Amino acid sequence: HKMAESDLVRSLQRDINCLSDPDRNTRRRALERIPNVLASNPPAEVHTAVVALLRPVLKTLADQSEKNRELAATFLIDVLPTAGDSSSFVREIVDVVRERLGVHPQVEGSEEVRLLLVQLMACLFKLCPEVVGTDCLDAVVAILDKAVLDVFPDVKKLSADLVRQLAKLQPEKVGLYGPQLVKNLLSCLGHQQAKVRCCALQAIAQVVPCKPGNLVHETLPFLRKLTGDRASAVRDELMGLAAYWLSCLEDEDSKWMLPILMSGVADEMPGVRDAAVKLLDQAGESRKVALDEMDLEVQRCSISSDSVLTARPSAGARALVRRHLKALLPGLLQDLRDWTVAQRGKAAEMLTSVVMYAEDAMTQHSEDVLPVLAKCLGDDDKAVVALVVRCSRCLGGFVAPEVFVPVIARMLSAQGLTPQNRACVLSLLSCLVNGGREVKGDATAASVAPTLPQLVAVLQNPDVRDSDAPAVQEEVLAALSAIVAACGPACRSVGAGLFASMLRLQALTGMPEVSAKAGALGVQLAEALGADTAEAMYREHSSTLLMSLVADHKQWQSDSADMHLFSTLMRNLGQGQGLPPAEMAQAVEVLCLPGDETREPDVRIHVLLLLKHLLDSSNMVPALRPHSAQLYARAVLPSCVWRAGRISHAVRKSAESVLYSMLCHRDGPVLDSPCMVASLPALLPIWTSFLDDDDAELRFLCCSLTPPMLSLLKGNLDLDTLRTMWVELLKRLDDSNDRIRVEAGRAFAAYFPHLPAGYESGQYDYLLRGIVVHLDDANSEVQDAMEPALRAAAAVNPRQFQEIVNEVKHKHRSPTRCDALLAHARTLPDNGH
Repeated sequence: HKMAESDLVRSLQRDINCLSDPDRNTRRRALERIPNVLASNPPAEVHTAVVALLRPVLKTLADQSEKNRELAATFLIDVLPTAGDSSSFVREIVDVVRERLGVHPQVEGSEEVRLLLVQLMACLFKLCPEVVGTDCLDAVVAILDKAVLDVFPDVKKLSADLVRQLAKLQPEKVGLYGPQLVKNLLSCLGHQQAKVRCCALQAIAQVVPCKPGNLVHETLPFLRKLTGDRASAVRDELMGLAAYWLSCLEDEDSKWMLPILMSGVADEMPGVRDAAVKLLDQAGESRKVALDEMDLEVQRCSISSDSVLTARPSAGARALVRRHLKALLPGLLQDLRDWTVAQRGKAAEMLTSVVMYAEDAMTQHSEDVLPVLAKCLGDDDKAVVALVVRCSRCLGGFVAPEVFVPVIARMLSAQGLTPQNRACVLSLLSCLVNGGREVKGDATAASVAPTLPQLVAVLQNPDVRDSDAPAVQEEVLAALSAIVAACGPACRSVGAGLFASMLRLQALTGMPEVSAKAGALGVQLAEALGADTAEAMYREHSSTLLMSLVADHKQWQSDSADMHLFSTLMRNLGQGQGLPPAEMAQAVEVLCLPGDETREPDVRIHVLLLLKHLLDSSNMVPALRPHSAQLYARAVLPSCVWRAGRISHAVRKSAESVLYSMLCHRDGPVLDSPCMVASLPALLPIWTSFLDDDDAELRFLCCSLTPPMLSLLKGNLDLDTLRTMWVELLKRLDDSNDRIRVEAGRAFAAYFPHLPAGYESGQYDYLLRGIVVHLDDANSEVQDAMEPALRAAAAVNPRQFQEIVNEVKHKHRSPTRCDALLAHARTLPDNGH
């Protein structure tokens, strides 16, 4: 047997000698022949041959020829597994590899050869792990420490894997080298290849527990950065690392892994998310943390459809998160204020996950969390806002209203808040209330009801209630809607306050969408307050509010919210059955305000337009009719008096429209005859000024209201008044506006019945000739309006009428209308003139 061994060595002796030959080609051919010679021999013989070949071959690892170094490394990788016990070779091989790779800068310049040398180390790990991990530890660590920094990705991956194996093999000894190894491994976490990052994470996962403490804190920034890694495989590996450390490290170190796992729970990839949830459950069970179960109904509630979780987390996982909540929240709240959109969005998703695990344990952190969420609701990025809204709604499902409502109230009362800040706080309130309703269902009303007085106080905070910022009022509407939807019939205890808030939203000027939505909300509020209709709700809750508004009406200015509130209240009451007599008497005091010339013109105009709207409402007229004389005398007539200036003109125009509504109401005049007769001395100059105004609309309205005015003055017009009236009306027949001419003709039709029979012939002649000329007008509508007027004029003096018409008819383009009028006049009885 010994003879056979020596024969194998002797057969290789020439090749062994050739390994030292100066010619590189000779050395190469020797390296190529040796494996072929050994291939057919048993392990014992190969072992003997390797003993003889080892040093010459190891020397060739430093050969100047890259090809020869590659053949030498490959030979050792292939032959060692077939050479039996290789423990005696380990030290020499490791030392040579260290000379090539374990120094800085590395001696070996070929990427392929460096990879083969690391593969050679992997072979030794497999064949002689104990020897590698004990006798050669220093050299092995030196090699791997430098190899993980190699520019060749394959070398990095294999070296990191060997570090992982070494840490698992000799954890206590590797702990001595941990800081340096971890430092170099961390540099691999920024590599562009995901597989390199994964291998580095696996190695770090094994090395850090060998010597935790500072190493954990050194790795945290790098690990947190990887929570947003673009490769899901890296994030998945990161979840495994975090779960492993949670299970094997002490609380002081392991608690920092929870944020990483929570980022996985909120991951966008279902695979990573499911793995993180499962790992967190396992970590919770392994820690065996006791959990005090919640007393709330949330235990049996289904998770909301837009949640990151599809079911309630396990008890162990919930307990684990609760235990380390103080460590979790500060970092998340800081990330919510990060300057990058991606980081803020990720933090919002993670916080939602934390809330789902912590549940009611979030209550004690409300003071810290709520202000940050409110600020984030004003984020410039809509996607971030949507995520924060989801988080806030989730939080509302677990934090009791008696906790978050006082916090919201204090936030709104803080000094220096901008309208945007207030809008964000109110938005947060809506989210919390809506979230509670989604999670607790029918139990929401019972939890929110005790805080209803505080909620009403929040909505009626002067800085909120009187804000002119649309964003604030939109959020007030959203909060009010959330409260009504959540509490339902429980709202009756604060019905007056909610009604006032809803009405103020309706009264907003310049915000039509908010006002319209508030009106629609009135139906829901009426149902919650137990009223049959919205109109019934207005009648029920208007009395107290009306009293407070009337009491302060003398201080109203053009921008007074109370003035618009009064207007909205009265308009809504006009849609129903109006006001009871006592309340209407109070309202009339306000409606008489336009007669006070010392008040702002805008205020006077606003109240006049309100009065017109009420007069145009059939439901409100019966309540207004008993007060019509007072309104006419105190509000309308004083406002109709001509005064110079555009502003005074606007007041007159509004007042005339009110007078028109009083006289031309579809159900008949609101004013009575005695009132009109008593006011005639003051009314006639006003009527005259309207007919002579530069504003065509005023002239038109004056002509339109003349017929009902004459009807109320029947029998109380003297000849001087009658003459004044026809003189002014006759001017309007020559108006530049045909609408006014037509309306003036209709006014004459109502006027002539008031002229006494046999009226003074000279004036009658002048008046009749002034009208009949328009019977031949180019505008047929004007002709149509003149004919009824002339028919009425014929009754005053039929004979004189016929003489005048016969005289002028030949001047008309067509005598048809004149002939018809003459025929009509001949049927009238002669009055003796």
